[in-house]
Amino acid sequence: MKKIFIVTVSILTLLGCKKEQIETANPDTIEGIELTILQPDKHYNLRAIHFIDNQTGFASSYDGKIIKTTDAGSTWDELETNTTVPLYGIDFINSTIGFVVGGKSSCGGNGCIPIGAVILKTTDGGETWKKVTLNLNDKIELKSVQFINNLVGFAVGHSSILKTIDGGDTWEQTKINNLNGTMQKVAFNSTMNGVIICIGGQIVSTTDKGITWNTASTISTIGSVSISITEDDIIYVSDNSKIQKSSDFGVSWTLLNSTSDNFDINFISQNIGFAVGRGNYSGGDFGYHYGAIFYTIDGGENWIENKNIKETGSLHESSFPTKNQGYIVSSNNIIKVKIE
Repeated sequence: MKKIFIVTVSILTLLGCKKEQIETANPDTIEGIELTILQPDKHYNLRAIHFIDNQTGFASSYDGKIIKTTDAGSTWDELETNTTVPLYGIDFINSTIGFVVGGKSSCGGNGCIPIGAVILKTTDGGETWKKVTLNLNDKIELKSVQFINNLVGFAVGHSSILKTIDGGDTWEQTKINNLNGTMQKVAFNSTMNGVIICIGGQIVSTTDKGITWNTASTISTIGSVSISITEDDIIYVSDNSKIQKSSDFGVSWTLLNSTSDNFDINFISQNIGFAVGRGNYSGGDFGYHYGAIFYTIDGGENWIENKNIKETGSLHESSFPTKNQGYIVSSNNIIKVKIE
């Protein structure tokens, strides 16, 4: 098992300047948010992140890697997964039982057989991972996973919803026809109410623990999409150009903010939410996009933004184990967020 040491820098620290495990005296803030960048010494091409609590968290990569921290991101262990396929979503039932989902629906070369959907399960806090046997009708990639209690969970991708009622040991596939694009993210706010967002703006929803699904709602979206639902059934959707809100479980929608390239939206309470994604371009023929964070404390009516996080590149996903501390992942960096 390889120990990964993290470099902690402030937003204003120049890219490439490293000092091992030193907390910045004056880290950058976005009007009340303290940001600390944690930079591994190895490139992982990270895509997903999930923290169980303020200290223990996991991140997964496009090439099948999973890394774990038990000290709030100061150091990370690389875990053995026995796979090289993209891993797009993470969720834990408790401190020991967790799941990572992904897969690959296509491949190249003579005789190529795509691996299809992959679900990895751990029962020892991530120290070991085993592939769950899936009997699916087609080769799909799973993009997102969420459990609503110790037994019932959902994973989505393409036009399929996978549901387990035995703690992730077996999964049943439900196909949803005539979707406006593939399923990208599943989000539940309780054991009953859940929503799924598809590329193209299709909203798939349930009010009965996933026994039945409604596909009536469709909204205008561009590019990548994400969805979040609060405890009081308010739904937020972000895409590559805007953030929208529904207060009637997807019947009608209000435009909150026109921004750029939001890859993930996450409301951690009724009023406090984050959208993260791709920020301003550095310029030049070989430039890159900075990271972008959008933050609201009034249910999306107003947003504070920073689209010039130069050290990270585009941001992919966020995880908030508590209402005052969270983590945001980019391809090779993790940002610790403290709400002051």
